[in-house]
Amino acid sequence: MLTITLSELMSDVQVTQTRMDGRLEESGEAQRLRKSLQQMAAENLSPTLLEECSLSESTLEATLEGTPKNLWHWSEMADLASTLLKALDAATQHALLVRPYILS
Repeated sequence: MLTITLSELMSDVQVTQTRMDGRLEESGEAQRLRKSLQQMAAENLSPTLLEECSLSESTLEATLEGTPKNLWHWSEMADLASTLLKALDAATQHALLVRPYILS
């Protein structure tokens, strides 16, 4: 089971980078995280992504002992990805807004 807090995730992501002209922009790391979160929530992409990672499609089967029902729900994954994207957007916007005040 993977347990990570939102603050742990976001503290390890550099959300902005300085351009050659001194302006800030969203970092490549933040862009890659955004793309990964969007792909993670896309049910139609999962078989291809699992294959690329050398994982079987049954990797996404979540069952409790004695329960044959798959407990994996794409809607919950989409909600999680949406929440993480909002946090990424907020962190990026915060960094872009705060920087001018630090420099002045």
